[in-house]
Amino acid sequence: MKNKQTVLIVDDIADNLNVIANILIQQDLNVIIAQSGREGINTAIRSMPDLILLDIMMPEMDGFEACRIIKSNNQISEIPVIFLTAKTEKQSLIKGFNLGAVDFISKPFLEAELIARVKTHLDLRDSKLKLEHTQKKNKAILDNVADAIFIHDANGSLLEINKITETRLGYSRQEILLMNLKDISNSENFTSFTSDIELVKKKGSITFESLQKTKNGKLIPSEISVTLINFDGEEAFLSVARDITERKKNEDKIKKLSIAVEQSPASIVITDLNGNIEYVNPIFEKLTGYNSDEVIGQNARILKSQNANPIIFDELWKTISSGKTWEGEFTNKRKNGDEFIESALIAPIKNDEGIITSYIAIKEEITERKKAESKLIDAKRELEKKNKNIISSIEYAEVIQKAALPTEAYLTQFLPSNFVLNIPKDIVSGDFYWIKQIQNQIFIVAADCTGHGVPGAFMSMLGIAYLNEIVYNFEQDEELKANEILDLLRKQIKSSLHQDRRKETVSNGMDLALCIINIEDKTMQYAGANSPLFLLRKNTEREKHDLYHYKPDSMPISVHIKEKPFQNNYIDLKSDDIIYLFSDGFIDQIGGEKNRKFLTKNFKQLLLDNCSKPMSEQKEILMDTFYKWIADKKQIDDVLIVGFKISESYGDIEYF
Repeated sequence: MKNKQTVLIVDDIADNLNVIANILIQQDLNVIIAQSGREGINTAIRSMPDLILLDIMMPEMDGFEACRIIKSNNQISEIPVIFLTAKTEKQSLIKGFNLGAVDFISKPFLEAELIARVKTHLDLRDSKLKLEHTQKKNKAILDNVADAIFIHDANGSLLEINKITETRLGYSRQEILLMNLKDISNSENFTSFTSDIELVKKKGSITFESLQKTKNGKLIPSEISVTLINFDGEEAFLSVARDITERKKNEDKIKKLSIAVEQSPASIVITDLNGNIEYVNPIFEKLTGYNSDEVIGQNARILKSQNANPIIFDELWKTISSGKTWEGEFTNKRKNGDEFIESALIAPIKNDEGIITSYIAIKEEITERKKAESKLIDAKRELEKKNKNIISSIEYAEVIQKAALPTEAYLTQFLPSNFVLNIPKDIVSGDFYWIKQIQNQIFIVAADCTGHGVPGAFMSMLGIAYLNEIVYNFEQDEELKANEILDLLRKQIKSSLHQDRRKETVSNGMDLALCIINIEDKTMQYAGANSPLFLLRKNTEREKHDLYHYKPDSMPISVHIKEKPFQNNYIDLKSDDIIYLFSDGFIDQIGGEKNRKFLTKNFKQLLLDNCSKPMSEQKEILMDTFYKWIADKKQIDDVLIVGFKISESYGDIEYF
C-alpha cells in the first residue's frame, strides 16, 4: 500500500492555511502547517515533507529568505518549493526561480489550479525519487560485481564503469571516463577492435582474451565479454572484463604438478576405474620394492595384505565410486612380503563434465608412527589414572574447605538477613569468608588469597586458622580493633611463609576486608587490605539508597615494599544498612558483547538497583548476572560476595 504524500503549507494567515489544508486533505494528502518562515524551515527539517507551499509576504522572514535557507540546507534542499503570492510581477517570479522554487501559484487561486500544480510536482518528485532509487540500485549491483565493467560506444569512448574498474586499473572514475579503451588496452590486442565491434553488432555478443593495462603499466590477463546494449537511448557496448591471472598461473601450476608428483615424498598411485595401476611415482617404487614396469597394468590388490580388513576396502570402493574422497589407514605388503601400514587419501579424478575417469591415491607409510602412538596411548591411560587420583584428592580437599567455612545456619545466627555468593574458578577456591562473635562484637571477613585452585585453597586454610588464633588470644575484656587484627595476621603470614621485604621472597598472601560490628551501640570498625567495603543506606528524602565506598589500604596481607600499619575506620550504623564485602573476581571478569571487564561502576549500579530486594533474591540476581556476562567465556578468578543487613535489634545472643 502506497504511503500518503505530505505537503507543508507555510503562511502567516490562519484562514489561508485552513482553506488550502482542507482542499489538499480532500485529495488524500497529509498536510502539516507552519505560520512563519522560521517555523516552516524547522518543520521541514523535522518532518521531511514531499512538497512545500510557501507564502512570500510574511513578517520577520519572508518567503524568499525562507526559500534561500531551505535550498542551502543539504538535508531539505531537494524538497520542491511552490510560492503562494499575490506578487505576479516578472521580477518577483525571476527572483523566486533563481532561489530554487519550482512554481508559483497566484492569490487568489483557483482550487483546480492548486490541485493540478500540487499533484504535478508531487508526481514529478515521486518519479525523480524512483529514478534515483533505480540508478542507485543499478550502481550498487555494478559495484558489487567482481568483474570490471565498461560501457562504451563504437569508437571505444568510455561512458560508464563500476567500482572494481577503478580499483583494478588504479585510475579514478573521473580519469577513466575521459579515456578511450585503447588507453587501457595492450596495443597489440587493440588492433582488432573495429572488427570485434562489427562482430558484436552481427552476433550480439563475443568473448575473447586480452591484456588490460593499469595506470602503473602492469598488464592484467583478462577474459572480455562484449554485448550490444541500449544505453540512455543510444547504441552502446557492455564489456565485462574478468581477471584471469589466476587461471594463467594455474596453467603454469599444471606444468609444475608433474614435477611435484615425481618428487613428492608421498607415495602416489593413479588407477583406472577398475583399480588397474596407470601411474606410480618414485617413492612408491622405493616403499614397495616394485618398479613401475612391474606394477603398471596390474591391479592395486597386489599390494593387499592377507591381514587387511576387508570391510575397510569395501567402504573405500563404495566411497570413491560415489565421487567422494576416502581417508583412512590400511595394511599393505611389500614385494618381499613384509607388511607395513599406510595412511591414505584416495579421491576420484573427474573430467570437465564431472564424470569419474580414474582414481588417485596419496599415501604415507606410518608403521613407526603407529608403534609410537600405541606407546602414547598406554602413557595416556596411566596419566588419566593419576589425574583421576589427583582430582579425587582435590574434591576431598573441597569437602574439607567447605567444612572450614561458616554454614548458612551459623551465619544466620549472627546476621539474620544475609547471603554469600561463592563461585570457585576451580574445584577448590582461593576466596574465603569467616565470621565469629565474641562478647558483643561480630567479626566478618571476606578474603581473596593469592592464586586460585589448590594453592589458593591452602592459603585460605592458613588465613582461617590464623584469624581464629588471633581473636581467641585476645583477653575477654580487651577491645579488638580491626586494623590491629590485620597487622597481626600479616605478621603471622609473613612468618609462616618466611617473607622478608629486604630479600627476594615469595609474596603470596591475601587481600582482605574485615569489619567488626558492635551490636550494642550499632557501630562498626572496618579495615581493608586492598579490599573495599560498600555500605548502602536508604535516603528517606529521595526514597533511594546511597552507596558509601570505604577504601582500603593499598597493601596486601603479605610482604610489601611500602609496608605500614593498617588504618581503622569507625562507622555509625543505622537499621537496614546493607554491607557488602567482596573479592575482585566479579568486577574483573571478562565478558559481555565487547569482551571487557565488568568494572566497579557497573557492580555498584547492580547493587543499587537490587538492594531493596530480599537478600536471597539479591544473591540469585548477582549469580544470574555473572553467568550471563561470562556467557561462553572462561571464568578467570574465584568470585566471593558477602552481603548482610543491619537488624533493628539482635535479641539475646549467647556470648562466647
